[in-house]
Amino acid sequence: MRIEVDLKRLQELGLTERESKVYCALISREPILMTEISSATSMRQSKVSETLHRLLQLGLVIVRPVGRKKFYEAVRPDDAVQHLLLRNEKEMERRRQTAAQLEQQLMSVYNASRGAPIGNLVVCQRALCDRHQRPRSGIAGAAPRGAIPRNL
Repeated sequence: MRIEVDLKRLQELGLTERESKVYCALISREPILMTEISSATSMRQSKVSETLHRLLQLGLVIVRPVGRKKFYEAVRPDDAVQHLLLRNEKEMERRRQTAAQLEQQLMSVYNASRGAPIGNLVVCQRALCDRHQRPRSGIAGAAPRGAIPRNL
């Protein structure tokens, strides 16, 4: 009997498409080797290896070395789902704290800018952009999205 799992549901809980595929391959079999996971998911072994490493970091996979071989198995789905929910709740709390700090900074700029010359406002905006926006990954020296050009 074959039961289909909606991978999108796992992705809604924070897993990537690859992580979802590998986790589903693991729950549908006894502990298996990486080569078997690769066959079951139609993914290259290098990608399976990266994905297993990430799932290990997330606490969703168990490795069982037997001699020179490593067998992988999934953490029980009920435990995995609860773990993902807890992780999401912690992330949401971190975002709430960041939002509260950012709101305070933005309100300071907002209140200080009332009646202030335009030049002071631009300096405040640049400082906020520098602190709160990450540069695009992979592009050295690229300005963060939405950043105010330096030549103003």
